[in-house]
Amino acid sequence: MKAARVSQVGGPEVLEIGDLPDPQPGPGQVRSAVRAAGVNPSDWKKRKGLMDSELPQAMGYEAAGVVDERVMDDGWARQGGVEQEGPPGVPSAGVLGPARQRS
Repeated sequence: MKAARVSQVGGPEVLEIGDLPDPQPGPGQVRSAVRAAGVNPSDWKKRKGLMDSELPQAMGYEAAGVVDERVMDDGWARQGGVEQEGPPGVPSAGVLGPARQRS
């Protein structure tokens, strides 16, 4: 998957577009194919080294997409029928989140 990331602190010039392994959902998680990702103040603060200074780091923790796989708590994989809620785990091309049935 493609991801915007930084491996050093600095201005916009330190942003890199690179490849990361596709995230694989574990029990109780869903994976979403990201269709849009956003940048918020925490992203540029991280890029500048003002917060969460662990490097390298992926940017774009706000995302919208379509669930393409879920893994039930019993470990069996399923597709569709689940919404993603809460913060994603891996930004930009695919994200992981908790699986919850829509009520």
